[in-house]
Amino acid sequence: ASLFGGLQPIRGAGNLVARAWYMALAVLAVPLIIVRRPTPQRILLVLSALLVLVLSSGGKALAYDYIFNFSRQLFLLPIAGVVVLFLEWDTNSRWEPVLLQMWLWIGALVGVAWMTYQLIS
Repeated sequence: ASLFGGLQPIRGAGNLVARAWYMALAVLAVPLIIVRRPTPQRILLVLSALLVLVLSSGGKALAYDYIFNFSRQLFLLPIAGVVVLFLEWDTNSRWEPVLLQMWLWIGALVGVAWMTYQLIS
């Protein structure tokens, strides 16, 4: 019960999956700007990742309380990922578009799973 912070197990598990999803791109953003020449899109991605890390630190991370907080407070990271993916398609290395696309598809699946859970519960 403490792992999920007193939440129902399914909601708590969904919360952990969503946190992991955001953190995965936060970690991926670092090599995207270090390895390649910084562009405005990549700087936006890194700043968005830092925002996720800041909003996730400290006591109770309010960014993860409710689904609306995810989209309201953390929306910049997925947007930045899409911007880097599509505006830099020709200049990305071979693995960058693959990882960004996988991250976006996983996020879409997490969103559909959460929506389905909300509709049937």
